[in-house]
Amino acid sequence: MKSVNCLVLNVIFVISIIITGCGNSSDASVDLRISENQKDTDVPYNSNDTQNLQTKIVLEYKAEKLYLPEKWENIEDVKISGWNKVKKLMSEEKYEAAYKELEGILEKLREKNDYEGITHTLMKMTQLRMSLHGYETAVNFLKKEKWPEGLYSQMVLNLYYGYSLVNYYNSYSWEINQREKVETSSEVDLKKFTKDDIFYEAQKAYLNVFSQRENLSHVKVKSFSNYITPNSYPERIRGTLRDAISYLYVELLKNNSLWRPEELNDMFKLPLKDMITTKKIIVNLSDKDTHPLLKIVYILDDLYTYHKQKSEHEAAFEAYLTKLEILHSNFTEKEDRDLIRNTLEKLLKDIESFEWWAVGMASFADMIITQNEPDSLIKAHKITVDCQRRFSTSIGAQMCLSKQKSIEAPRYEITGMSVDGKER
Repeated sequence: MKSVNCLVLNVIFVISIIITGCGNSSDASVDLRISENQKDTDVPYNSNDTQNLQTKIVLEYKAEKLYLPEKWENIEDVKISGWNKVKKLMSEEKYEAAYKELEGILEKLREKNDYEGITHTLMKMTQLRMSLHGYETAVNFLKKEKWPEGLYSQMVLNLYYGYSLVNYYNSYSWEINQREKVETSSEVDLKKFTKDDIFYEAQKAYLNVFSQRENLSHVKVKSFSNYITPNSYPERIRGTLRDAISYLYVELLKNNSLWRPEELNDMFKLPLKDMITTKKIIVNLSDKDTHPLLKIVYILDDLYTYHKQKSEHEAAFEAYLTKLEILHSNFTEKEDRDLIRNTLEKLLKDIESFEWWAVGMASFADMIITQNEPDSLIKAHKITVDCQRRFSTSIGAQMCLSKQKSIEAPRYEITGMSVDGKER
């Protein structure tokens, strides 16, 4: 619902992961994009309380290995002889020749144990393979190569690997959707991967990063500006790598084109009341049978709790607001949406002394409009006007103004019969 430009994961060399859409390109010189928010003592939700709900209740997922931060200079180009030649070959669209040059550069960087240089080069080589329409080759290459064992290298490569998988599905979805499940070894074989396999493999990549979130909590997104382009959100709202990883993970999970049919059809079985309340949903993020919405709730509750404990009230509200927006878009029954909207209305009273309250008011107006009642537009219009009276220069006030103008804009409809004419 929010029109604020979302966080962009810029995968160097003008490769970027953006939270708001997905596109493909065969040109290595252009963007590749994919669509990127109090202590509760209640008893956590138990899947046995809801009939046929496929979820497992477990303790917090722990990473198999924790990585330490390495030296990271946020480079634009690898500082090694031969890199300018690669750039020249790419500008001439001689991608095969550029790839051959990169193979030699990668070997030299491994000898120097240059973590960021290796990461930079691996991503460039993957991009070149994609540009030559070798998606399967590119993704297999990236997965099989040895990755530097540093926190930031692992973060960037896992995010790019997950992005590459989804981009592969988007490019070949018709063919992939025809595949039947074949039991394979643990080794990645994209030619045999079904949509479910691809979605789960992408989730594992994002989970690898999410499990390292504590070590990323104090690292600013702007420190990775050549890999992650800061968005128009204020730094206090989504300014850290922990924020970035959490919201990117959520964007992956909420892509319901990757959901199974039963996940789309059985949402009524999910415990909405518990999902709305913070820290009542505890799920196994590594379990492929756990519904994506339950995972989303868990991730955003985790982020909410983190910011709340640090008294970062606006960032905590943003995480809660994002959760409610996603739930509102997926639960369409009137009773469910009333519950979500009423929850947001109560939250707004707690946050009204903060500027980000206005962003919540804009979302609240959207929820009122979707009621489709005779006076819905009147109520929504009042909300947008009231929103602008406070924090008049804020992002939220601008969003409210845009919605106000949209409501006030004249509109007309023309209808006609599909079969019309004399004596008919």
